[in-house]
Amino acid sequence: MFALSPENQKKWAKVIAKAWSDPAFKAKLLKNPEAVLVEQGLTFPHLPRGTHIEMHENTPALIHLILPLKPNQALSEEEMRKVAGGDNGCAPSSDNCL
Repeated sequence: MFALSPENQKKWAKVIAKAWSDPAFKAKLLKNPEAVLVEQGLTFPHLPRGTHIEMHENTPALIHLILPLKPNQALSEEEMRKVAGGDNGCAPSSDNCL
């Protein structure tokens, strides 16, 4: 399962803030996310060679839901509860939570 390192989480938060405040940066990010993320210092050392990143933006009329990749190994009971319960780490008070 893919997860951002704590260092990349901080860099990702800065990318989001910059995309929200700079329309030209957002357009560049949506067009070529891999290059922009590398420019912003995000690293993905554990992604298999040939893996690509796509960027999509939610709008008031369109929400993107991601179906996670099926794990190669069996999930623990706790991991299964999180997946089945829809635990995506989203705070219930957020406007971005479903």
